[in-house]
Amino acid sequence: MDKRIGATVVALAVWLGAASQARAQGADSAPRFSIFGGTLFDAAHSTATVRLTNVEFGGSGDFRLSGFPLTLRSTLAFRQEESDWTVTPMKFGTLSLDAIGKPVPRLFGAQLYLLGGLGVATHSDYRAMDIVNGEPTLVFTHSVPRETWAFGEGGLGLELGRHLFVQTKMMVPVASQGPMLMPISVGFRF
Repeated sequence: MDKRIGATVVALAVWLGAASQARAQGADSAPRFSIFGGTLFDAAHSTATVRLTNVEFGGSGDFRLSGFPLTLRSTLAFRQEESDWTVTPMKFGTLSLDAIGKPVPRLFGAQLYLLGGLGVATHSDYRAMDIVNGEPTLVFTHSVPRETWAFGEGGLGLELGRHLFVQTKMMVPVASQGPMLMPISVGFRF
């Protein structure tokens, strides 16, 4: 739990430092929407290797508030994840609100951006298995109930031209129990 809090503090400190430089960016007042898809970089559920698992999809909307210097992004995402230790797939849903900072100018049509914010996540109930090695090897299954948690997130992305982007973020549970998620997405903005 201490590693999660430390990772959240570092991500938010980097984001806040970059956000102070991002105040000089141009103010685009038109709302923009995007759709994206990707996968979940999963190190928490794999003891032997770090691996990519399953698929995520969702949409987001960017907007500005008067008096706040950064663009805000509201994101709704869904994913289904299967693992070696589950019998039925886990289905996740997340809703987040992030501030977007662009600390460096656009170069060769590419724009780096940083994001940070808060959100809520949930996963549906699923069946997991426990394996007891011995003679004979025993496999038990049990039901894991629905779980909902709050998270803080920080991440970075790269806009390619005006419409394509690639982004990753770390979603760390805050004042609640839940897994740390790290989605990697490719999207189209319109």
